[in-house]
Amino acid sequence: MLVTPGESGPEIVLTERSRHLRSHASQVSFPGGKLDPGETPVEAALRETWEEVGADPEGIEVVGSFPDLWLGPSSNAVTPVLGWWPQPGPLRVVDPGEVARVESIPVADLVDDERRTEQIDIWTKATDEVARAMQENFPTDNTINRMVTSGARGNWLQVRNIA
Repeated sequence: MLVTPGESGPEIVLTERSRHLRSHASQVSFPGGKLDPGETPVEAALRETWEEVGADPEGIEVVGSFPDLWLGPSSNAVTPVLGWWPQPGPLRVVDPGEVARVESIPVADLVDDERRTEQIDIWTKATDEVARAMQENFPTDNTINRMVTSGARGNWLQVRNIA
């Protein structure tokens, strides 16, 4: 996570991943990626930030790193690293095959409740219909029925706030 000073306060650098990637295509993300052999999470974060958005590692002050975070949908553990870039240079897409766009977003905009909306995943309606059909067509002691009605379908339902 790369934070820079902005006109109205701190800003955070976000990327839109290329639509051509095999995983996480077109998703908004922080700069970063996999560790190279022998590399620490901090070294990887600085290298990836340079490779993705052109931020010179020499000008980034590493504030620290957070405990590993498990991302179930991608089956990856991520070590978030927080960097402060006090004198930012221009941001740019270094490799269009990896990053489609890079933006520096005011943190105040990301935490402003007035700028947030609720989005319900398209699977919501379909999974509710599946749950109803399971309840109607299978006895209540059926294992599949119990899984669906007890929340297994919740894995498909994603309600999230979008800035």
